[in-house]
Amino acid sequence: MMLRRRTVGLLVLAAIAAWNLPLLAGAAQAEPWREWTSANEARLPRGVRSSWMLGALESQGGIAWSGTVPRVRSVDAFPGGFVITDSERQKIVEWTPSKVTAWATPGRSWYAQRLSNGDFLLALRDDLKVVELSRDGGSTLVYGTGESTHDGLGVMDPFGVERLNDAPDGRLLIAESVRGPRVAEVDPARGVVWEAPGGIAKAKSAHWLHDGAEVIVADEQLKEVRIYDRATSRVVWSFGAADVAGLQEKRYDPASAAAATGPDGREHVYIADDYDLSGPGGRVLDVDRATKTVLNEFGAQDGSAEDVTNPRGIDVGPDGTVYVADDFGKGGEGRVLAYGYQASGETPVASVGSDFDDKQVRSITWQASLPEGTSVEMLYSLDGGASWASAGTSGSFTFPSGTHGRVRYKARLATTDARTTPALTGVTVRWLPLGVAPAPETSGGGETSGTPAGSGTSGGSETATGSQAGGSTRVRVRLGTAGGAGNGGTGGPGAAGTGGAGQGGIGAGAGSGSRTGLLFERVDEKQTSQPADASEPPRGATRAGVSILGTLYGLGLLLRPRPWLVPI
Repeated sequence: MMLRRRTVGLLVLAAIAAWNLPLLAGAAQAEPWREWTSANEARLPRGVRSSWMLGALESQGGIAWSGTVPRVRSVDAFPGGFVITDSERQKIVEWTPSKVTAWATPGRSWYAQRLSNGDFLLALRDDLKVVELSRDGGSTLVYGTGESTHDGLGVMDPFGVERLNDAPDGRLLIAESVRGPRVAEVDPARGVVWEAPGGIAKAKSAHWLHDGAEVIVADEQLKEVRIYDRATSRVVWSFGAADVAGLQEKRYDPASAAAATGPDGREHVYIADDYDLSGPGGRVLDVDRATKTVLNEFGAQDGSAEDVTNPRGIDVGPDGTVYVADDFGKGGEGRVLAYGYQASGETPVASVGSDFDDKQVRSITWQASLPEGTSVEMLYSLDGGASWASAGTSGSFTFPSGTHGRVRYKARLATTDARTTPALTGVTVRWLPLGVAPAPETSGGGETSGTPAGSGTSGGSETATGSQAGGSTRVRVRLGTAGGAGNGGTGGPGAAGTGGAGQGGIGAGAGSGSRTGLLFERVDEKQTSQPADASEPPRGATRAGVSILGTLYGLGLLLRPRPWLVPI
């Protein structure tokens, strides 16, 4: 009994000594790597990616005209470009990156849809007709009689028109604005087959959604955007003046609306709000359909390139770019603005630590949200920002041993999709003051504790994690007591530390027999730039208290009992 008592006492004293070994070593202990951590999120800004004044036009269809477009009433986006209407000069303009082309129209048209065959579908408001304009300048009647009537195949005020799914004989959606206002779906051969209920007052635009299952209407007079279910004729969504209350206390006059599903899974409703009819001033609202939350408001009147003057038309391109027809734009001339996330941008420069002193740098890691088509590249500087090098796009970069300098970093964000942006969410740089020796790297293989087929189990059944190289070290003691029959475990490899192979794991089982087992677990502690929790007790005081009590307990096991020294 005495031998066993003394053995346990020696083991306890040995554990206490090992635990305090780093303190006993004092200055000889190598300093661990420190960490500089930033958790500030960075995203690409959303705003005007491009704008066009639409000058230097190439003539087509028997016209000779060039110059800027004074009026831009609508915009229709197609793969590779867009088409706009100039009702004042009775022209339509097609824009592509390689060429800008204009056609004369047979009458005033306030909306043009570019068809897949290259022709254009026009609503001639004064002529009370819908026509198809070919690229050679000829036109073909599609719907309407030229008589102001809603009887038979007649129309009274065709403000906009859109063909469903671009089918040659497809159904038409016609928005009639002032005279006999309505939104009607028509069959060119049979006339009206559906009409939006609920009292249309001044429909400025109407578009198909979801392959014709829904219809979105902007009613400027009712100050409301509605979405109708085509099958039930019910209003399934609306966004009116009451919904925009508090948005800078502006008026709300929706001139056009479009909708598209973004990569975030939300359906976005984009509204061209020509809210200030008495003078320059407008905006574009990006509304989450599910919650009616205004996610973005573009076109703030601050004198920047993003200013919208009189937004009259809006459409979403195949790549997610939001095109806005700005009537009487900058300088009193019409233009088209393209809104979307900027193609690329860099975050502000960050310095590692509170100063720019020369530091040893070990690694840089970063976390980011990367939707498809986006990227984050980390850049670093070792000369205080005079020159920059790339750390790549993988999320981590390890510097060669001995690298030092005045460390700064920044990130370059990029997207190829106007609908989405990458987000940088965190950056960590491991470093040491110059001249301080780093902690030795550890490399341990897997270890086992106990025999593979022993009887009895350990008190703690767990696997230790691998060490992080350069961390300060403490030893944690776990007591295990004998249990029932069981199998001893085999330790697995530890997780790799930076620059080292990591420490081996500790087996889950214990050897046979009824001995008390002691598990020594190496735990590496990191130092970061984040302040410690003020509520946490000082580690030094805790270490001292545990050391004193453990020493008294060990001595009590070794010596004969005294009234003032009794093992617990």
